[in-house]
Amino acid sequence: MSKELFDIDAFRKQPLPSEEEVIAKWQGGVEKPIVSVLCMTFNQKKYIEDAFRGFLIQKTDFVFEVIVHDDASTDGTSDIVREYAKRYPKIFKPVIQTENQYSQGEKPTLLSSAYAKGEYYALCEGDDFWIDEKKLQQQFECLKDNPKVGLCFHSAVTINCKTTRQLLGGKYGNKNSLINLKDIISKSHGQIMTASILCKKEVISEFSKFVKDRPWLTVGDIYIQFFGAKRGGALYLNKPMSIYRVFAVGSWNSALSEGKEFQHAKARVRSYNDLNIITDGQYKGCLNSENRKWIKRFLLNKMFSEDKKTLLLKQNAHYFNGFEYTLLHCVLKFKPMFITYKIVLKCQRILIRFFN
Repeated sequence: MSKELFDIDAFRKQPLPSEEEVIAKWQGGVEKPIVSVLCMTFNQKKYIEDAFRGFLIQKTDFVFEVIVHDDASTDGTSDIVREYAKRYPKIFKPVIQTENQYSQGEKPTLLSSAYAKGEYYALCEGDDFWIDEKKLQQQFECLKDNPKVGLCFHSAVTINCKTTRQLLGGKYGNKNSLINLKDIISKSHGQIMTASILCKKEVISEFSKFVKDRPWLTVGDIYIQFFGAKRGGALYLNKPMSIYRVFAVGSWNSALSEGKEFQHAKARVRSYNDLNIITDGQYKGCLNSENRKWIKRFLLNKMFSEDKKTLLLKQNAHYFNGFEYTLLHCVLKFKPMFITYKIVLKCQRILIRFFN
């Protein structure tokens, strides 16, 4: 590789394989896929063909299917989905909505999984994509060889769509390893990218029940990771095999408003309380620590109003001792303290990373 971690132009210049070439080494009938790829998209015409290319370059000895859930796109994404489904009918299984489901409180991952036939599910949103032809095969073999583990993930290259800067993310070590649930909860080495995940079917089933009982949840990835690692940890492969776009057009991180972020923060804290109950308090310290981090993150974001911040702090006062609560309250009221506190926290994070 050059100075850039990934050459997207070279990736796009590769000729697409025919359907016959993709399925050439498959063992078993196409009607019984082993892996279901769940691709969720909405208004991602600019990116979706990169995702499809990443699926089609996969070299596996097992059957896989691609369930593409298009949530009533209006920019032409749906036409591209239909085109690939026509060109690769044994691989692509389109689900094209006529009304946007996400805006009605539905979770695209669960909608697409309802059509899946595989024993394992690979995830990839329409603005992300895979870059390694052996990704699925390697992850499948890892899970097959470790029956007590429910989820496998790998590192990824992050591309900032505003600056084009590339960084390596989700690197949980210098070798393949088993990551415990505490590290998954705390994201000890950063975000685990959705497109890096392969999990067993039962993980999505457990996640589905959790979400349906909590319609107020705003995101799903972190809970898939939790249930995937709950029993035996998660397998990490030390190789960047996917791309994660930040600030892509139409993505979650490009569309957050104050109101959505506030609801997201409240839902995150509430859900972690529920996860604590589910695990009989086994991870209480870790889950509470993450909640404190999330609350502070919201409080220290200058784009949000003081009223929203004060409300969130009052609603979650029990996470802080008397001194810390008073300090945070003062930080919200006095700008010099606000700036100083942010600097102190940043220095603290740097020291923790250095000594770890």
